[in-house]
Amino acid sequence: MSSGYLFTLWPNLPAAARIVKANRHYHEIYKGRECLSFKASHKSVFPGRLLSIGRQHGINDVILPENGQAQLQCSFYLVPSGELMLEDATTGHHTYIDWHDQYGKQEKYALQGDPRSRIIPQAGESVQIGIVFGQEISFQFKWRISIGSETVKKNLALIAQATIASNQGMTLTVPRDRNLDPTAYEARTVNTPNVPMEYTNKPLRQIHPYGKIGSGGFGNVFKAVDLRTGCIWAVKECINPKKEVLGENWKLAFKQEVEALAQLSHRNIIRLEHHQGWSLGRSVQIFFQLCKGSVHDLLPEDHQCF
Repeated sequence: MSSGYLFTLWPNLPAAARIVKANRHYHEIYKGRECLSFKASHKSVFPGRLLSIGRQHGINDVILPENGQAQLQCSFYLVPSGELMLEDATTGHHTYIDWHDQYGKQEKYALQGDPRSRIIPQAGESVQIGIVFGQEISFQFKWRISIGSETVKKNLALIAQATIASNQGMTLTVPRDRNLDPTAYEARTVNTPNVPMEYTNKPLRQIHPYGKIGSGGFGNVFKAVDLRTGCIWAVKECINPKKEVLGENWKLAFKQEVEALAQLSHRNIIRLEHHQGWSLGRSVQIFFQLCKGSVHDLLPEDHQCF
């Protein structure tokens, strides 16, 4: 983050270019193009936010034109993990994330929930991220930080925590509907583990993997961000080894693993956080707190395994 900037919005359409020209305070020439650029340390006029966008002065940092735009369009803010959240402030679903990567357009990155929001994962130049307001205003979102840098992530987390602390007691995000859509939950099957209530009836989590931290005959373990909350997890993704379909008996071993983990509580055992993927056709995903080190760190320095 040598430039000090966190992200840049490049205009894709003439209406977006006019917004860039009208908001000179954030104007920058980046890679030969006029754009709007923002620092992680930016103090928004909207409490608790990094950046607020809309047509009403006094509550927005970037001002939109008067012709039909929302008084408050959307806002960006950092969550405690240092991830960046985009939240739609309109009631008509007029803010969108358009995510294109090597697999094409991906709907899981679209704004969801109420209010509609989504984490924008840190990604390199190969990923095209669009931020769209209505039908005429479209920007290309560009990260300006060193992707994958733990130092950068820690600094962002510190900024987020300081912002949250300075707004202690304020309600910054108010759900309009606390009842999630039934499709957000996974139906029980014969493969679903029998575990205490604290591990059941939780909505499905959609994740963005940041990298592989382990692998084995079961599949892989990823460092991943929850796109709804910004929490970082270690996710063990278990695959169908024989591509069997009927009954998916391969999930039995992972069902038993989750049932055993749910009964354990010890400071040297990584706690089970969540599990999903028991319905037909899904890979099993088991969520754990992300920790550093291994079992070897618990042994004396002179210990030798035979």
